[in-house]
Amino acid sequence: MTPELRKAYTDALDRALQAGGGAGGLDEQGNIAMSYTGDGMYRGFAKQDGQAHIFIYEDEA
Repeated sequence: MTPELRKAYTDALDRALQAGGGAGGLDEQGNIAMSYTGDGMYRGFAKQDGQAHIFIYEDEA
């Protein structure tokens, strides 16, 4: 994920979900951004290789 994409999602999340939550998205190159306001969030994705990537905490990404 690019730093610009991560910042855009973090900023949008901070504004929209002030009480807590999370969001994810991707850009036109398929870069994935996931951001959340708590200590962790169940999240995952699969890319073209079909391998699943599943995380809960930030240090797992």
